[in-house]
Amino acid sequence: MDRTQIENILAEFRRNVNAVQATGLGQAIGPAYPAFLGRCLSMMSGNTGQEDEVLTAYLSEFPTETTLAERKLLFSFFLNYWEGSRHVLEVGPFLGGTSRAIAMGMLHSPNRHDGTRLHTYDRFREYYGADQLLATPAPMFEAGILNDEVREVIRENSSFKEVYELLHRGHDYSDLIEAHIGVLPDDPDQPGDPADAFALPEDREYSAVFVDGAKSWFGTKRFMSLALAHTRPGSYYIFQDYGAHTCFWIPVFLELLKEHFQLVTYVDHTYVYQQLDEVSPGAVAAVFPDSPLELSVADFRRIFRDLYDTALEYDNTYTLLNYQLQHAAALAYLGHLDEARDRIVALLKTPHALRHRQWILNALRTPTYRPDGNINFF
Repeated sequence: MDRTQIENILAEFRRNVNAVQATGLGQAIGPAYPAFLGRCLSMMSGNTGQEDEVLTAYLSEFPTETTLAERKLLFSFFLNYWEGSRHVLEVGPFLGGTSRAIAMGMLHSPNRHDGTRLHTYDRFREYYGADQLLATPAPMFEAGILNDEVREVIRENSSFKEVYELLHRGHDYSDLIEAHIGVLPDDPDQPGDPADAFALPEDREYSAVFVDGAKSWFGTKRFMSLALAHTRPGSYYIFQDYGAHTCFWIPVFLELLKEHFQLVTYVDHTYVYQQLDEVSPGAVAAVFPDSPLELSVADFRRIFRDLYDTALEYDNTYTLLNYQLQHAAALAYLGHLDEARDRIVALLKTPHALRHRQWILNALRTPTYRPDGNINFF
């Protein structure tokens, strides 16, 4: 069998998977289906190997904390499953590796209506100084992707919004992206400029939301309360940090509101959920307090026991490990440092976790963080 025949088989296979998902039969296949769908969507983005190679290179130009599989998932998901008549919301793009993947999928989607846009929000400042911000995309300067104009903008501005816009200018998808400054607070009393506060226009609706900027418990609550007022049942919420060992608030949020969301697919740390019904800010406030300190150790044990059961049902030992690390992170946040440390150390002796030893060591180094800084065991 030659390469062309193999590529045709893979392309047909992907079309069939998309057809199964479109009919709603995917969930009937069973707990293994979300992982299967994710691997299919991230397997090959083009119809041929050559197309896939070109797109892979294009999706890999920007420095990003996402994996290539996650970016391919985003491209394929928006190409195939975004309904196209309502906007897309993104929070936390940094330089825009995920923005490019999403916008490229939108651009080529047969469902896209004229006028729909990717509205992306970030604080666009206070991440790095000029020297570090120059060092991050250094390979792009060396390859000629970025020019001296960008270098000067980085040197002269504390904000990197201008850099973000220059990076995406002139590409086929550029007109689909609108970048906005929006700052999510890490606690209810955080001071800030009201003009920079994250807010959404009242008349704008979204059918897909990509979340990579909910970096705190309260920030997650504020963002989701605002976003859910602008989405309908059937909309998709895509969480990039779902499996991050520090960000225990994301799976806890979804577990506490699990009657409102259904897992669709996932790859690595990116999880896609579909909104099942209307969710009011009051429904969020009723189960998700302003701080994890308002929940008890027993509350977190109950929450993570249910999450462990879900991971075992899905036969997903990597997510089980992440839940175990996040459980320890929650305990550390509450001040139970000894128990949290003992739980992480125990994972270094656990067979299903040993292949991810470095991930465990990272959690042992910094299990999580509060708005005032990292929590450390040592």
